Amino acid sequence: MELNIMVVCLGNICRSPMAEAFLKARLPDAEVASAGLEWATTGWSADDYSVRAMAEHGIDISDHRAQRLTEGLLEGVDIVLTMEQDQVGIVRRRFPGFKGEVRRLCKGTDVEDPYGYPFSVFKEVCQQIAEGVDDFCQTLQGKASGQ
Repeated sequence: MELNIMVVCLGNICRSPMAEAFLKARLPDAEVASAGLEWATTGWSADDYSVRAMAEHGIDISDHRAQRLTEGLLEGVDIVLTMEQDQVGIVRRRFPGFKGEVRRLCKGTDVEDPYGYPFSVFKEVCQQIAEGVDDFCQTLQGKASGQ
């Protein structure tokens, strides 16, 4: 499946790096990247708790470095997956020329930002993201098979 996916959250240090890694593991033929809507964290590594939560799933995101979403990063992207419904609107307003799909990763619910919360919250968010990625991948498989 040749698909180009951009995962977006606020700072690109907690939620979107986790979602990016899960998507890369589930969709090895897809191009997957992540970015944040704010510039303040550009260049930062993933939050230590995000790294730890992903390690519990056998995935290493310690090399991740945050980047801000730009028009250039959206070139060739088919779908942008956000963590919150408000972020869908922000992406559409900031990048009106983007013609791909923009939607929340988890249909019907936001993935709340765990930044500044204890590790237990990061683990819950990580599990929610894993489930959202599973649902997203099942939807893709259904579309590919014509269901």
